[in-house]
Amino acid sequence: MNRFSLTHLSNEVLRSELTTKAVREKEATAELLAHIAEFDERKLYLPAAYESMLAYCIGELGLSKDEAKKRIHVARAGRTCPGVFEALEQGRVHLTGLRILAPHLTSENADELATRIQKGLQALVCRCTPALASLRSRLRAMLSSSRAAARPTNVSATRRTCSGTAWRRMTSPRSTTEQSSC
Repeated sequence: MNRFSLTHLSNEVLRSELTTKAVREKEATAELLAHIAEFDERKLYLPAAYESMLAYCIGELGLSKDEAKKRIHVARAGRTCPGVFEALEQGRVHLTGLRILAPHLTSENADELATRIQKGLQALVCRCTPALASLRSRLRAMLSSSRAAARPTNVSATRRTCSGTAWRRMTSPRSTTEQSSC
């Protein structure tokens, strides 16, 4: 029997097992990152004949370059802010969010940032990073000028590619106070 064929499971068993697997994945990811962090700190990739932790993760662990970079980056942040691993394990933050937050984490703000990520990572980073605010302003200006020149079919195509909330954010005028925060 194919262990990946789940057609024999009842709806209730499938629902229960799905939740269990998701929890286990979060735990396993947090533990993997803690191991990567310690392995990297001890430079144990050198005796294994790898020049870097990245090379070790790709060659020995079978991770893609992108997967390895993301995990190493977050693992290193977790060494300075141990709460990172717990937040990931508990599902308060996801790996991609931690990758984005890692450059901004300190031992003083790690818990707050991990909690706030669930409520709007993009808005938080935008407020904390003036370069993103500038980019957003330029994109708004470009969007405004292209909207004025665009045919209805172009707007329609753009509308279809954006979710309702994203479309409203891109097209709605903002007050001066909103613009200054991001």
